Amino acid sequence: WAHTEVEKFSPTLLLTGLDGLRQEHLPASLSDAVQLYFEGDFIDPRIHARNTLEALEKALDNIEQTPLSTGLAEFLKATFAERTFTEGSKNDAADLETARQFMAQLNEWETALGEEARPHATEALTILLEEIAHEAVFPERPTNALDIQGWLELGWEDAPHLIITGANEGNMPESVHGDRFLPETLCERLGLRTNDDRFARDAWLLELLLQTRANGGRVDILLGRQRANGDPLKPSRLLFRCQEKELPARVQHLFAELPLDEQPPAWSVAWPLQIGNVAPVEKIGVTSIANYLACPYRFYLRHVLRMETLDLEQRELDARGFGSLVHDVLDAFGKDKKASKMKDP
Repeated sequence: WAHTEVEKFSPTLLLTGLDGLRQEHLPASLSDAVQLYFEGDFIDPRIHARNTLEALEKALDNIEQTPLSTGLAEFLKATFAERTFTEGSKNDAADLETARQFMAQLNEWETALGEEARPHATEALTILLEEIAHEAVFPERPTNALDIQGWLELGWEDAPHLIITGANEGNMPESVHGDRFLPETLCERLGLRTNDDRFARDAWLLELLLQTRANGGRVDILLGRQRANGDPLKPSRLLFRCQEKELPARVQHLFAELPLDEQPPAWSVAWPLQIGNVAPVEKIGVTSIANYLACPYRFYLRHVLRMETLDLEQRELDARGFGSLVHDVLDAFGKDKKASKMKDP
């Protein structure tokens, strides 16, 4: 839609400009954003975003001229004019079902409001999107799908082949340690579940899974050697509950050295950073030098490309933003030739 409505539309410029609008101006509404005027450097993205929002405002005005369902249908047709949806296609099933639920919700809403009602398009879309957000679209189950069950649900799983993961101490059996309000002794006196109860439960469940698949079935048990931070992990004590003659071989198997993994491919950038013409940095402060020594790449992003972290929850100007606003006002006042000739009455 924007490619046909906005001259030389660029998604990158739009996203950059929207970030700039939020960070520098905090417009309260779409109409406020359209009326903004920009001065200074690096304003092209904000101008592009303003032009795109202006086209969107016109589209919303056109929607309000007709019944909402008619206007939205025309807008969606224009938006997806170059996209072909095929009924029965797995790739398009979720999109088509979403469109059906959206239009059904819209028709139900219009019926409740009546033909004479003409709600504001922005408000109507906000309400509809909030309503449709509670709906769920479930894709068709693939024929080769694998069910992922929780540990306690495996007792009811009838699949002949099970793969149990995370068979480490603390997970299997489940253990609770250091509860300051309900220590083990108090839980036992109150008849609440203790770690001994959890051990008995998980031992029984593991034995159930093994015995029910002893003839013609299979159970694979996977466990980790270490956490992501490098801390070692212990095998579950349940894995050592076997005959004494089997114990040495099982211990040797669980603690055997693993073959070396294949070297992963070298790290590469997922997407190239598109950099336009950037003015060279001619002077930097002491803090900037410290930032460069800490990380040249972050220095380049912050001090050359002038990238900043955005606060998406910001609702009003902070101290820095207010100071910049006052500075710009005083700067413009000082450069105004007419203002320089004004006299204090």
